Amino acid sequence: GPRLTRSVMPCAQAGAAAMVGFLVWNFPRAVTFMGDSGSLPVGAVLSALALRVALFDLFSGVAPLLVLSPFLYDMIYTLLRRMRLGENIWVAHRSHLYQRLLVATGWSHAQLLALHAPLYVLAGAAGWVYAGAAGVRLLAGSGAIACVVGALMCYTVFVWRCEASARRRTNGGRA
Repeated sequence: GPRLTRSVMPCAQAGAAAMVGFLVWNFPRAVTFMGDSGSLPVGAVLSALALRVALFDLFSGVAPLLVLSPFLYDMIYTLLRRMRLGENIWVAHRSHLYQRLLVATGWSHAQLLALHAPLYVLAGAAGWVYAGAAGVRLLAGSGAIACVVGALMCYTVFVWRCEASARRRTNGGRA
């Protein structure tokens, strides 16, 4: 509603402006590195905004989760994978899906972004559809969620296939 919009939008707009300003300095070639000291506060602000929306209206709280789903999925997937492999989850690593894809393919960050951008747009559009689907929330919301989940699963399989291909190349054709 309007009250929620007034409380969330200024912070969301300021955050978006800051990220665009950061992008100007870092695309296509990075000049400054955000690292954990920058990405953790960004994640905290996004989480706080999502929580604010969810506290206002639980059903609407799913929309920000859809928007953030590529990041949430990668974080949860990586954490569970590292736990399953017996890795220390408190130690720095390079095992996020995007990092594994960069290693397996040798792509540049710009090439990786070209692959990720449609996923981010899809997640944003799904959140927008879900939030605005007042009359047909169940159908539109379910479709939006299914699209994002399907895209994330396809992305994961793509990373696995790229890693398998890289292993075959380095092992002389054996997987």
